[in-house]
Amino acid sequence: MDLTEFNSLDREAAVAAVGPALDVQRWIEELVSGRPYGSTEAILDAARSAANPFTDAEVAQALLHHPMIGQRPQEDSAAASLSRNE
Repeated sequence: MDLTEFNSLDREAAVAAVGPALDVQRWIEELVSGRPYGSTEAILDAARSAANPFTDAEVAQALLHHPMIGQRPQEDSAAASLSRNE
């Protein structure tokens, strides 16, 4: 998906598009609410800003949906696909 398409998604679809990257609801909401983004650098800056700082609880939440180091994801979800590509 390119940035123009992401900017044009309805809120629910944008949340679904961002969610697999990092399952931290506050971060997702900030990125989706910040649309439209004028450049890739702008969305990356927004992602960094929203992540600074993550709380301990947010880090724990994010790690729940990521396989342990050395394990391969078994499911066929978007998050698992991203993990396999890391």
